[in-house]
Amino acid sequence: MRLYAINVSGSAAPTFRPGGTVNATQGTYLIIRLTSEGWSTAWSNGQIALYDETGANVLQISVAVSEWGERTYRYCLDEPGAWRLSVSYQNRYWDYKVGIEVVDPLTGAAIHHGDRGCTGSYAGGARDYYLDVAPAPTVRVLSGQVQPKYTALLYGDNPLWNMTLGINASMNETVQLLAALNASDLNATGKIFLLTSLLNAHGQTIAQNVTDLYVTNSTVYLTIDLDKPAYKSGETMYINATLYNDGNSTERVRVDILDGSAVIHTETLNLSAGATHDIHTTTTASVTTDITGVVTINPPAGGLSNGNGSPTAQNSTVTQHVPVLEPSIDVAINAPEEVGLAPFNVSVVIENTGTVTADIIVRVVEEHALSVPVEESTLVTEAMSITDDTWLIINISGDVSEDIPVFIRMVESAVVSLHPLEIYAEGTVGVPFNVTNNGAIDSTLALAFVMFHAGNWTPVGTQNETVVVSPGETVTGTIVWTLEEGDYVLNVTMPFGTASSTVAVARNDRAELHTGTELSEGDLTVTCLVVNIGANDLAGDLLLETDFYSDTRSLLIPLWGEDTEVFDIDVSALDPGTYNITLSVVVGGLTVTTRTDTFVIPSAEFEARVVSDLTGYVGTNLPVMIEVTNVGTIAGETTLELSIPGIFTDLAPVSLDPTASTTLSFTVPIPEDLEGRDYPLYYSIDERNWDDTLTIEGVSFTVNATLDRMVYAISEVAELTLTVTNTTRSSVRANLTDMYVKATFDGQEFVKHFNLEDEFSTTFQLPLSSAGERKVFFGVYLATGRALYLSSLYVHVSTAVISIYPDRQIYEPGDIMTIHAESNRTGDLNITGPDGVRLDHHLDEAVDLNYTVPDLPAGTYQMRYVFDDLAGMFSFEIDGLYAQVDELTLDRRTYSINDTIFMEVVVDSREEFQGQLNLWIYDPLGRRVALSANDVLVHEGPNYFEIALDLNATEPGVYTMNYGLFCTEAEESLRLDQGVETFDVDGALILGVGTDRDVYMVGDQVAVTATTTGTVNMTLRLLLDGTVIDERTL
Repeated sequence: MRLYAINVSGSAAPTFRPGGTVNATQGTYLIIRLTSEGWSTAWSNGQIALYDETGANVLQISVAVSEWGERTYRYCLDEPGAWRLSVSYQNRYWDYKVGIEVVDPLTGAAIHHGDRGCTGSYAGGARDYYLDVAPAPTVRVLSGQVQPKYTALLYGDNPLWNMTLGINASMNETVQLLAALNASDLNATGKIFLLTSLLNAHGQTIAQNVTDLYVTNSTVYLTIDLDKPAYKSGETMYINATLYNDGNSTERVRVDILDGSAVIHTETLNLSAGATHDIHTTTTASVTTDITGVVTINPPAGGLSNGNGSPTAQNSTVTQHVPVLEPSIDVAINAPEEVGLAPFNVSVVIENTGTVTADIIVRVVEEHALSVPVEESTLVTEAMSITDDTWLIINISGDVSEDIPVFIRMVESAVVSLHPLEIYAEGTVGVPFNVTNNGAIDSTLALAFVMFHAGNWTPVGTQNETVVVSPGETVTGTIVWTLEEGDYVLNVTMPFGTASSTVAVARNDRAELHTGTELSEGDLTVTCLVVNIGANDLAGDLLLETDFYSDTRSLLIPLWGEDTEVFDIDVSALDPGTYNITLSVVVGGLTVTTRTDTFVIPSAEFEARVVSDLTGYVGTNLPVMIEVTNVGTIAGETTLELSIPGIFTDLAPVSLDPTASTTLSFTVPIPEDLEGRDYPLYYSIDERNWDDTLTIEGVSFTVNATLDRMVYAISEVAELTLTVTNTTRSSVRANLTDMYVKATFDGQEFVKHFNLEDEFSTTFQLPLSSAGERKVFFGVYLATGRALYLSSLYVHVSTAVISIYPDRQIYEPGDIMTIHAESNRTGDLNITGPDGVRLDHHLDEAVDLNYTVPDLPAGTYQMRYVFDDLAGMFSFEIDGLYAQVDELTLDRRTYSINDTIFMEVVVDSREEFQGQLNLWIYDPLGRRVALSANDVLVHEGPNYFEIALDLNATEPGVYTMNYGLFCTEAEESLRLDQGVETFDVDGALILGVGTDRDVYMVGDQVAVTATTTGTVNMTLRLLLDGTVIDERTL
């Protein structure tokens, strides 16, 4: 068995180039690293070929040039001599990077030959690299001869064998040493490492070589090699083993490869005499371990273990110790301690002080991914700049994690300040500024000035200045702008900060007015604060004017000063109402500013409420008492109006002092013929309204009306039966004699009189003379003629072709209407509901069709049908949500263009719902000028709403307000009622234009008359064919 030694002395060789030579020693491993960096379309793969000292091709690899990433190939330089590495390609170009290492297989020490980028050409070709492999010292085992010191050991164990030989050699003399070693002396089998040490006379080690050999006691044995002598945690170990049979017969062999105690590969095979078998497997490095190969000849069933953890029938074992090492680096940082604004460099030197490659990421500001080989260093340099003292954190992550803080002091510093005047006059405005260097070095600073309008930050303009300031020095300058009246903000920015200041620009003779009023026991106090906001001292007068009083005060207010004037006015004689006060500042006969405020002389304010029982009986008088209270601050007179629609109305005067109350009494006669139910009761004072409910115990009965059939033929007689049942309470004194029922049909009137005791029933005969749908109207009346019940029914008379009618006459939303249809012929029937839903049916026999009644307001609706060429309809009633706008009252009928409209709206509803009252206002040309959507909660009975709407009119004339009442509880709003109101808008109007006659001769004078009306000044222009021929101000 051959023994190889490796020479690991010396330093890394320089970067190699094609045609260059790399020095190595026999027994070292050659590691080839190849990376593709660019290519065009290649006609063949690249090739890597390694030729030994005899020129034999010992390694041939085909490389896909378009595969990204690094690929690694390994080969042992087992013979001395001149070796050659060739990288070749054909056609097009291929950019690649190639590098090699020579590695000690035991210690992991490596000599790395730096990478060199190599670029192919379109013609293709090869790049050759040469390796000069020096012979290693050879150790021969010869019986009976003992000379210098040799040590045989299992890696990591105590020595198995030692031998020391003395040497006497002259300078430049080569001495060959021979040592005899019997394998039996080792008393061990497996992979043995032989360490040869050369010691000087003092016992110091001058040089060492290590080689390995295998000792076995079997003709069937295993050798193990790994791709690397040492690993980092997480790396993949590539294990290459060879099984030998040096015997004379075929053997049944089981091979087990273990990582520590874990089996990572097992196979059983028949190995012929003199044959070998290669095994390749992998495992992941985690901790330092032993890779062990176990060879078992004729293995028993059950494998490696006999059940108690010990191997069975083992023949031989070989072990390779594998160190798993942590990468180690030294970091050196070169950065300045003190800097200014100018950019500077920060350099980081990473030195690999460990025994494995360190893969790390270095972050200064940007990230740098590095792979640092053993005993090599890598430099990272970044340019940066700062504006303040900075702690720079150098972060290292990956195989090694570390944060290294570096403090860099900013010694360049300055401050800037603005110093505007308190106020400037319009025109040229100069704003002084100062820049002070409070640092330790000279500064050249760029200043950027921006002027903004205050409030909306709209830029007015920008200017730039550059100043040079020495340490401790202050430089002063002025930045000049041309500005109109207004408030501005000036910002200045430089590398060390910003400054900002307001700049006020005003005209001469400018003022602001701030006023307040206080009314107390007939005295009005008006306080006016006058602020001088102009660019000069303000000298003028303050004028106060009202319809009933005026006063003047002299003013002399310095720049940015103010003056407070107080006016005491006697208003005890004024009537209640709203009054205007106008205050003006006048300088040299010109009004500088003016302000109009209002104050109110209050009137009495009244509240009212019903304080009596509101339950009455027909034929009696009901006393109604309403308490009225003056909740205002002054005494007053008013009138209360009481109204029970259709029953009673009356007025009562009221005069009350503040906080006083009085009770008004009304006697309400209740007619004998009123129906027993609730009636609305309204009462109002001035523009305030209240409502309540009056309950009358009166006449009460039910009516049942039926037709004898749902559909009739022409010339038949329909029988209408009316049954009246008395439900009047016995305590009610009601006159139910000489009552009558009346029915109206096809222009005929049918009447029957009766006295109602418990129940009355009668039948009317209604002759039918034509086909179609008609209504019979009927009612129940008292002897006084008051109708207490009115209703109607549809009478359906079939045509000669088709008979179609619903199962009922009244439905609620969501009900199912069953429509019966039959005909004496076949055809297509199409029925369309009021919601647009259509029913289609081919009618060839009698059929019932179902239709879902839509969610519509209460009312009468039609179902329209088409049967072939025949069209018709039938009606039905929806007993749905019913609500209507009973009254919409505007606060007045004539408005100015920018007025606000106040209105009161009365809505009557049969039930409570959430709704919306929408208003649309259109000008005289039909253009919408206002829209208001008002959410309202409508209760059962009458509802009162007050709404305000800004008019925003554009011209005078008659305006239209449309309103709509909607229920918004469903997914789609349901319109319940709508209406229109009109009103006038004052302004200037042309009522008409006319001439004195219709026909003129050439040269005649034309007299034009224009009639106008309005409440404002107007300019009237007369145009002839588009040209103004007269203009007058009215």
